[in-house]
Amino acid sequence: MSNKFLEGEYVYIPSSAHLYQFGKSDTGYINRTCILQSPAYVVLLDSSQTARGYYNVFYEGQTWSVEATSVYSGEKI
Repeated sequence: MSNKFLEGEYVYIPSSAHLYQFGKSDTGYINRTCILQSPAYVVLLDSSQTARGYYNVFYEGQTWSVEATSVYSGEKI
């Protein structure tokens, strides 16, 4: 079950999650990866998952893609 989020919403990504930057074309090739060393609250850039099951987020000044299963509500418990 995946959560639904709104564009501009803060979301939570746990440590050890993988972030990806894909190539410019829609070939699915990964150009860069990043593994979070600590949990992060990031801004969701679009409210729909891509066909591959990723959300686009803004992390450390760049756009990254993260698997939808690694994205949680940014509300603190």
